[in-house]
Amino acid sequence: MSYIILHLPISSSGGGILGQKVAKCKEKLTFPSAAFVNSQLVKPKFGLYRFLMVIIVVLLLISTFLIAFHLAKMSDPYIKEVLSRQGNVSRGYEIFQINCAACHGQFADGIVGPSLEDVSRRKSRISLIEQVISGKTPPMPKFQPDSQAMADLLVYLENL
Repeated sequence: MSYIILHLPISSSGGGILGQKVAKCKEKLTFPSAAFVNSQLVKPKFGLYRFLMVIIVVLLLISTFLIAFHLAKMSDPYIKEVLSRQGNVSRGYEIFQINCAACHGQFADGIVGPSLEDVSRRKSRISLIEQVISGKTPPMPKFQPDSQAMADLLVYLENL
């Protein structure tokens, strides 16, 4: 630690109480140097910056992966075809009653399968299509309707 030494130019010959006290006390007054004071100021730790940078990089990687995954799904010809078609709600209702109502209920309120009310708030259009055609969630079977029938079912599910 370095210090700046300050010598007070007060003479003891002037008499008076202050002059006598200065004469008796020959100590030097010392103050920390400016460099020492600056180094003691509160500064954020470098580790915090490193942690934040790691978090930002991880978030960027995750978002890049999700975008790439979404684009890969959009390149699926069946999904492209379904999304390009205009669906019909009444035909979607008929398809639902024939193929889905036994498990999801006549009004999509759930029996064996889960309720599908507000399902479009929980799943994207692509996710809904994949759920129907994949059969990844047992006991739901794989169901591969033609693209127009899937577009009709998708519109019906979005309107629940």
